[in-house]
Amino acid sequence: MSQRTYAFRKFVVVRDTEPDREPTCFAMQCAVCEEAGPLVESAKSSDAQGQLRADEAAKRQAAQWVPVHRREHPEHLSHRLIRTTPYRLVPGEWE
Repeated sequence: MSQRTYAFRKFVVVRDTEPDREPTCFAMQCAVCEEAGPLVESAKSSDAQGQLRADEAAKRQAAQWVPVHRREHPEHLSHRLIRTTPYRLVPGEWE
């Protein structure tokens, strides 16, 4: 009979910066009724400044839903920006 040794490995949660990552997404949500506008994907950029510009453009596009919602619900004045950011697990230390 052979003897086996097992080890456990810790994993670390990090922001996904790989080229094949899911996009960062934005949506506006009404804080009164929790209805949300469409999810807007931010364009991927290889440099930080380009990504900031792409994120800002996606935020502005997501915010276009707020006036539409307000026309239907004039008493709903509070909204929030929802952001989804891709993360992944990377192998860390062995225990």
